[in-house]
Formats: sequence, structure tokens, C-alpha cells
Amino acid sequence: MSAFKTNKTIKMKKICLVLAFLITCLFTSAQGYQKTDLGLKTTINAFDIEVQFFNNDIVRILKSPTGSVFHKKSFSVIKTPEKVDIQIKQTDKTIDVVGKTVNISIDLKSGQISFFDK
Repeated sequence: MSAFKTNKTIKMKKICLVLAFLITCLFTSAQGYQKTDLGLKTTINAFDIEVQFFNNDIVRILKSPTGSVFHKKSFSVIKTPEKVDIQIKQTDKTIDVVGKTVNISIDLKSGQISFFDK
């Protein structure tokens, strides 16, 4: 009986280890993105990130917990976002948004957002 319990315990440990590995792979895989009329949306580390262009020089970043309903209302910003010509490139580590005057890089692991002038 004890040998049967030991084998069963070993099998359960192997199954748990495989499941833990699969879950880790799922959460560490590269994130995708969705291009929108105003920029892009993506989800990284349980946060929804949205990039909105107001023009070629002005960009708004919205970041909120995944699944929460978030409506940005500002009393100081009266301009509305508009469609601008951008290119989006994804690498293993980043999503890069290339505009006419500004480039944005979103780190897929940390969610850090960097801005660069052209």
C-alpha cells in the first residue's frame, strides 16, 4: 500500500509541476496589441494600456487594472484625440509605436512606457 501511495504522490507532484510550468509560460509570453483609430490598446501584467494620439506631438496614455471600466474625463484638456498616421512594430521585448514626431516603446515584461523624439 505505501508504494502505491508513494507512486500516486509522485504522479500528483509531476502533474502540479507541469501545470505550474504551463501557467508560467502563459503569463510570461509576449503580449499582443489591438490597433485602434486613435492609437493602440494592449494588456500587460494585469493592466490595460491605451495609447491615444491627440495630434502628431501630443499623446495620452491611459493605464488601468484589466477589466475595470475607465473613462478619462479632464476639465483641463479640451482637445479630443484624432487619427494620425502611425506604424506599430512588435518585437520579443517591446511594442513600438512610430509617429511623425514621437516614438513610443512599451516594454512587454514590465509595462514601462518610454517616449523618444524623432
